[in-house]
Amino acid sequence: MKYSYQEARRLGLLASRQAKWRRKDPYLPSFEQRFGNAKRKEVPVGLMEVPVSMIEGTFSNARRESFAPNFMPLLDENTEFGSKWARLLTVQEEEGFTDPIIVYEFNHRFYVAEGNKRTSVMKYQKVPVIPAEVVRILPNRGEMAERHLYEEFLEFFKVAPIYDFDFSHIGDYRTLARVLGKDLYHKWSVDEVRLLRSEYRLFKEQYLEHVSDGNDITCSDAFLEYMTTYGPAALEFLKVSKMKRQMKRTVRRMKYRRK
Repeated sequence: MKYSYQEARRLGLLASRQAKWRRKDPYLPSFEQRFGNAKRKEVPVGLMEVPVSMIEGTFSNARRESFAPNFMPLLDENTEFGSKWARLLTVQEEEGFTDPIIVYEFNHRFYVAEGNKRTSVMKYQKVPVIPAEVVRILPNRGEMAERHLYEEFLEFFKVAPIYDFDFSHIGDYRTLARVLGKDLYHKWSVDEVRLLRSEYRLFKEQYLEHVSDGNDITCSDAFLEYMTTYGPAALEFLKVSKMKRQMKRTVRRMKYRRK
């Protein structure tokens, strides 16, 4: 498939029109728009691989009207913005980006402070992760509906710095650690973190391609159920065809329990 700015803009205009039809904001969300400028504590996290699917929007209001809600561009291709976006697409196709973007993390979601066009290109190409310098903004009291779940994520992140997991229930991060023979009190080794991250991304790739359509079970929740059922060795030396069958059985079991 040949990528192009015109195609990306078409996707952006479509998403913007659909948002208007639903009486929703036709532009990219921004942190400033959603949460205002209240004073909050900031904690530098450092250079991380950030899941592109967890990037919710831009940080500043100044950038948001250049993009649709799906982060696709809206401005005409003959503008300076359009030319820069197209050049970045070429760079990504031929060389790949080398400089990390800069993002703020708030409640396990990301807002881009620098690198909005690069993020747009990566979302257009469906690249799963992007290098980013991360600064965490700690929510003030009362700003989170799921405060205890986020606090548990922070405990998990201290011992296993992986952003990818986004569980739905309190206790899930502890359950994952227990299934792996670990806990949330002692730091995991670099190799253990790397292995878990790579196994989850392999699982997610197959889950999104073969299993996710038609159900509202998140990939993280399905992964936890899968690991609980089949054990931590389930993904080692496993054929993809067998993994897909086991995934489907896992999702059917989770759906049945919801009835």
